[in-house]
Amino acid sequence: MASPALRIHRDDGKAAQLRDVKARITEQLEAIPTLFGRIAKASNAWNSRTGLYEWDSLGEAAEGPCTPAEISGVVERIHEELVMEWLNKQVRYQAADMAAHFRRDGAFGLRKLWTLQDRRDYRHLLPVSVPKFQAQHFQLEMTIVLPLAAARLE
Repeated sequence: MASPALRIHRDDGKAAQLRDVKARITEQLEAIPTLFGRIAKASNAWNSRTGLYEWDSLGEAAEGPCTPAEISGVVERIHEELVMEWLNKQVRYQAADMAAHFRRDGAFGLRKLWTLQDRRDYRHLLPVSVPKFQAQHFQLEMTIVLPLAAARLE
């Protein structure tokens, strides 16, 4: 059995590896100019078939001692942080941010926004483990923000 000092050192190595994974993912997400776009990217990393978040572009970090479940946990925490950040913004910011996200795709972006608005269910954008009250808050915000964002694009 490993001594406590050795276990701590090994755990510190794992913690450092997970911090590196988080830094790499965060850096990639920050290249996306809108907060809503980052949320969309994080939500697209969820694989319902495997039950894990999967992030394909980690480079060397994915080859380290981190398991897919650990990487999934990092992505899920980042996703949660992004959603909380968005929910803490004013509606004016949310609408402008969402409009900027969809504006990047021109006329197709407006159609994507309308499709999202017609869904009336936005849980696919949320972390899988989001508490019910936050999911309800997000749903309400989306019903307010989507028409405002659409008006900015029309």
